[in-house]
Amino acid sequence: MAGIQIRVSNDKLNAFVVLKDDGRPPRYEEILRMLKSFGIKYGIDDRKIKELETLPRYETPILVAMGVPPEKGVDARIEYPFLEKLEGAQKQKKKFVIVKEGDVLAIKHPATPGKEGINVYGEPVPPQPGKDMNIRVGKNVKLVQDGLVAVAIRGGIPRLIEDTVLVDEKLYIDGDVDYSTGNIDFPGSVEITGTVKPGFVVKAKEDIIIKNVIDAATVISFEGTVETKGVKGREKGLVKGKMIKASFLENANVEAEQNVIVQGSIVNSVIKAGGMVICEGEKASIIGGYMVVGKKVVTTDLGSEMAVHTRVEVGTDPRLVERLKTLQAQVKLDKENLERLNRVISSFKAKMERSKRELPKEQKEALAKAVQTLINLREAVEKNEEEIRKIKDRIEQESRDAMIVIKGTAYPGVEVTMFSKKYSFNKPISKLVIIFRNDEIVFRGYEGES
Repeated sequence: MAGIQIRVSNDKLNAFVVLKDDGRPPRYEEILRMLKSFGIKYGIDDRKIKELETLPRYETPILVAMGVPPEKGVDARIEYPFLEKLEGAQKQKKKFVIVKEGDVLAIKHPATPGKEGINVYGEPVPPQPGKDMNIRVGKNVKLVQDGLVAVAIRGGIPRLIEDTVLVDEKLYIDGDVDYSTGNIDFPGSVEITGTVKPGFVVKAKEDIIIKNVIDAATVISFEGTVETKGVKGREKGLVKGKMIKASFLENANVEAEQNVIVQGSIVNSVIKAGGMVICEGEKASIIGGYMVVGKKVVTTDLGSEMAVHTRVEVGTDPRLVERLKTLQAQVKLDKENLERLNRVISSFKAKMERSKRELPKEQKEALAKAVQTLINLREAVEKNEEEIRKIKDRIEQESRDAMIVIKGTAYPGVEVTMFSKKYSFNKPISKLVIIFRNDEIVFRGYEGES
């Protein structure tokens, strides 16, 4: 027979036959026996071997058996959904995206193990698994679902820094709040180097610092301080927070749960403050407008030489006033409804007395419903009247701390209200402290810090 050699590749995935010419053609069975003697049993190509019987090729390696190579595993990859949102936002000329607590920030797609192969000896060939990698998390982010998902544990600005995903609880805007940023509603604190432009809205859970002015815009901190260079309200918008700090307020609408502190003047503004309004500095003044202040007002001048109408009401937390008004309106409405219900119930009873028999089913049900509503309304009125009494008692208590300190001059045009008592200045008076005693507004001289 012809000489037959068997060669196998180093990776054992390919087997070759090399024929040596000795004057006799190779036979199919002889080649198969030779392959079997070498242990080759997988991927044998019968067609190729039969071709060699009729068309032998000598001294040339002929591929006669092929294994199946293993498939390498796919590498792990990390998907960051917020980057896709950021890309979309930037197309709309916005500079950032905001996430809420619980939002998904990263998703791990695990590496795959690959697919096993088989060599010409019928032996399995292990695959090379894909490279693994893990989600790296920084502040305000945690891993869930066995490390496959990263979620925000507080709201803020998502960032990817050196393959670490984190949430920054402070939003920093280098410039103005305008069409390039849109309105802001942020769960942390906000710092703005520029101006909040007219008509725009900035809301934040924590502190808001604005290095320039708030210009006819709305700025609200739900749990922190609003600090700004100043407010040009133009009788539009609102500035609201636990505390408000500014260099000036002009035609502004301002509400503070605690204090309003101004380094200059307050002009033609509407102020509501649960604690104090303090105008500091030699030229500090409150001119025009209206303010309702819980405890204390301190200023250099109150009003102006031009006798601008300036109203100051001190001694009542504006939130208590609003609550009192709401309760009183509700009680009035409920009492009116009680009168109507009493008339309805009386008419049903009169009808029964006239007919000397029970009401029809529908009227009987209507009567029962009216009686139950009457009971509920009476309970609501009692509850609300009790709260009204408590609020009035609190207002009475707080009247002892009410105070207006005028370090400079109070001018004609100024109207002071303390617990329904009013006083209007008809001439300038300098250096005085106004308090409330024995149900009367009382003046004392100002002699120093109060």
